[in-house]
Amino acid sequence: MEQFAHLLRSKDTCIYVQTYEENEVVEDICGLIQEYSPYDAKLKAENTEVYTYSRFDGLHKIDPRDPLNKDRAEEITDVNNITKLFRFIKKKQNNIETQDDFNGFQEAIRQSSSQNREQAKPSNKQKHCLFILKDMHLFLNDKEILRAIRDLKENMDELCYSPIIVTSPTIDLPCELEKIFTYFEYEVMSENDIWDAIYEEVSELKLPDEAIRRICKACVGLTYREILRALYHSVAKYSTINIDIINEEKIQIVKKSGALDYLTT
Repeated sequence: MEQFAHLLRSKDTCIYVQTYEENEVVEDICGLIQEYSPYDAKLKAENTEVYTYSRFDGLHKIDPRDPLNKDRAEEITDVNNITKLFRFIKKKQNNIETQDDFNGFQEAIRQSSSQNREQAKPSNKQKHCLFILKDMHLFLNDKEILRAIRDLKENMDELCYSPIIVTSPTIDLPCELEKIFTYFEYEVMSENDIWDAIYEEVSELKLPDEAIRRICKACVGLTYREILRALYHSVAKYSTINIDIINEEKIQIVKKSGALDYLTT
């Protein structure tokens, strides 16, 4: 995630993350914030808010210290559609917490010159916000959404840094947004990453470390969810880890992708 941290430090405003691992992306981004302030050495992690959005779950402000704990997430109940989502992001860009503040700020902007724009901002405590939007590629061809993202992009540099981070398993950007978004491919797990992720569970089967290492090697190229699915299927069928089950998982993925064949060695 070091490359992703660079994108935040350089204040990229729109980032497109290709991944199936939504939860892992959320955890890693929050880990960056907790480990070191990814934007600027002067900005503290406690001054950063993280929001996640999906059409089914809606908008939630999550706790970066425990991002997947729904009990610690705050649902933003008045944001119940895509249009309201982008209006909410616009308010956050201007460090505005209420609609009254938002209306007052707009009026102040209209009455002030560009030179006095900084003086027109409300004096709310500054917060930097990350918005992690899941499956947003399904809506990016909507003309209203296209316009909203372009407008937010234009204003983001001079107002509060509130990057839009889209997570999607596929790359599907309309031409209007191709130059706005920075593409980031979420890294597949390395053999050592897989070892760290599954060792504790697999070791309960009393397998030697060498056998676990072979399992980790066989799992390279699979997502974390795919690895768990293959391991659970194997334990359910054989009461141990059978590498043939892992290969079968890979074969299923290849067939879904439309590739010609998959050869095991």
